[in-house]
Amino acid sequence: MDKAILVEKDIEEGRKVIEALKENGFPVNSAFWLYKSEPDEWRLTFASPLYDEQGPFKAYSFVQKVLSKFSPPLGIAVAETTVLSDKDELVEGLRRMDKQTPGILPNMRMRRSSINKRYVDDIYIYYATP
Repeated sequence: MDKAILVEKDIEEGRKVIEALKENGFPVNSAFWLYKSEPDEWRLTFASPLYDEQGPFKAYSFVQKVLSKFSPPLGIAVAETTVLSDKDELVEGLRRMDKQTPGILPNMRMRRSSINKRYVDDIYIYYATP
């Protein structure tokens, strides 16, 4: 994956990862691609209660296990993912946006925006559940 550019293939592969995680029992309450100008890369990001309940090591291990099942492998490595707490301020901000304007978030892209007082260079949002 070209780190600086998010293309349709990345979005579709991200969707496959999200579905596979959920099918394998990993609760994904929010999911999005988040671009960070430093270090100039996109990260497939999930918010999950598993992060708080069992810790980041277990959460990332689960993601790695699911990614390793894809054959042929997807263009997304565990190093290109981020697992967050459901209580993360960015996730809370996305939920607030969806609550204020129901249905606005699915498949939404925002550039150079502030979400819950946090600056975001670029974000593609799959969904954020309450």
